[in-house]
Amino acid sequence: MTDPEKIPVQNPEQGYETLFQVLLQEAALYEQLIEKLVLKQQAIINGNITRLNELTASEQSIVQKAQALSTLRSSIMQKIFNTWGVNIKDASLSEMLQYSGKSTNPEWLKLTQKLKLGIQQVNRLNRENQQLINSSLQFVRDLVKLIFPADEVPKNTYNKDGDLSGNEKTTKKVLDFQV
Repeated sequence: MTDPEKIPVQNPEQGYETLFQVLLQEAALYEQLIEKLVLKQQAIINGNITRLNELTASEQSIVQKAQALSTLRSSIMQKIFNTWGVNIKDASLSEMLQYSGKSTNPEWLKLTQKLKLGIQQVNRLNRENQQLINSSLQFVRDLVKLIFPADEVPKNTYNKDGDLSGNEKTTKKVLDFQV
């Protein structure tokens, strides 16, 4: 990744071109991330833990690159604002485009739409994958509770006279491991 301090922005147009290139890289990373998340979802469904671990590591690498690009994007945007003589901290891309008049430019509109769509897809896939993992974990917890012994409860029986007898303790379980 390029050091944000080394990116020259002497005028807004130079800044826009640099920013556009960074945003293209960011959009490409989101596409890679979406591919990994779809594969990750398949690995979760198939119960392929090895593949899931591989994809998670790959996903983390992409996320780190995206975070670096996000920092670079913010720095470039700040430099563009500085060339205008405006000191705006933490402005969004939409705000900058609105301020610059680029918000109606077809190339910028297409790129910002692509970025928004990518972010929405990443968020949706992350939510779905989280739900799949939570459902799987709950299934395993419930299965363990069902199969393995739970708390002991009194075992009472009725004798031939119809009286309740016995104070034995037994466990609630599906499988009896006694021989």
